[in-house]
Amino acid sequence: MASETTPSSSPPLLGTVLVTSGNGLLGQHLIHVLELNTTTTSINHNHLHLGATYHTGSITPATTNTLLSSTKPTVIFHLASQYYNSLSTQNGERYFHNTNIKATEILLTRAAATDSSVKAFVFASTIDTYSDLPHENVDETHALWDSSSKNAG
Repeated sequence: MASETTPSSSPPLLGTVLVTSGNGLLGQHLIHVLELNTTTTSINHNHLHLGATYHTGSITPATTNTLLSSTKPTVIFHLASQYYNSLSTQNGERYFHNTNIKATEILLTRAAATDSSVKAFVFASTIDTYSDLPHENVDETHALWDSSSKNAG
């Protein structure tokens, strides 16, 4: 049996929400649950949500300023991250650093520096941002690494 989700006509509980990587696995599910106007950095046209507005781009100071000014989000869910795989290896350590660390810094800085409507910032990333491989069956009790255990760039 097919189901259809119709966006609510009442204002969303959280206001306008910006979701980076809103078309990724976690982002798609978050948007589906929230059913509100959101923003994403990539678009898979097979998984679009009717109540969402999609924007394609990189998290740079200029594009972030424009996006925050035009959308005026009250909540940002920053889900964009690159896990360590053949793509990140092929593109190099700098690509991994820019995607996982620099983009977060830019988004936080721009959200705080602008006359922002942002009231909450929720961050999620991959374990590869925090430590070296391998990590299988890792949970909250896993040992932490010190700052010298990974050279992020």
